[in-house]
Amino acid sequence: MSVIRTTSLAAALLAGLAYGPAFAADEKTILIDGDLAASAEILPVTVAAQKTFKVADFRFGEYVVVSSKLGWAKGSSWEWVGPLGSDENTQKFSFVMKGAGPDTASVKAVQKFESGPIKRYEVLPGVTAGIDSISSGKDNLVADIELGGEPAATWKLQLNVQRNVAGASERAKASWLTDGTREIAIGNVKSEAVDGEDEAMPARGYEFREGDRAIAALQYYGGGYPGSKKHLVVYLRSDLDARTKLLLATAMTAILQSKINATLN
Repeated sequence: MSVIRTTSLAAALLAGLAYGPAFAADEKTILIDGDLAASAEILPVTVAAQKTFKVADFRFGEYVVVSSKLGWAKGSSWEWVGPLGSDENTQKFSFVMKGAGPDTASVKAVQKFESGPIKRYEVLPGVTAGIDSISSGKDNLVADIELGGEPAATWKLQLNVQRNVAGASERAKASWLTDGTREIAIGNVKSEAVDGEDEAMPARGYEFREGDRAIAALQYYGGGYPGSKKHLVVYLRSDLDARTKLLLATAMTAILQSKINATLN
């Protein structure tokens, strides 16, 4: 039996065709902590075309991915009662990042996706088509980040995201970055309309807070069509030490790659 399914990528492309020109002219910015905004280095992110089996070529400021590996997404799907189905995928990736100093950071990450149930209809004898999920999807990113140099240090990144399959809305649940002693919380931030009302398609990002201080932020979506890689921005407090900046830059790069993976799964 041949199966035709709409994926989040297809939904992104359709959204881009329908709304792209309007969104392209509307550059939006996430609202971040005032103290962070006043003291941050603001680093626009560029990303080149992704090569086969490689993490995307993210660059911002002095930070650049110098080597990487991206595995196949492996998954399974099954039918529920009636026209319902569910899909699960797992994908691994790794990379090494270089910053302004001599140290590098290496990442080993595993991302798990769950979407469904998905409603499917028979459009021709033996051919079914799926539409967007009628319940939320989830993706879970777990990464080990090892900072080189003396002394070496290992951090764990955990990002738990609830989203719809098309990627038009998502929200991080309990998420953090920790070495077992220090803990940096990761929370949602977004843009707001001029009149203070909620926007239909706001810019979205994450703010990183250690204790009561915001130390960094990432805008991973600029309010364009779902999956757009325009208007990506990193904010790093200028008074952070070089190793903490490298840690945060590396964690944010892993998150950016996870957003590309989620678009394709």
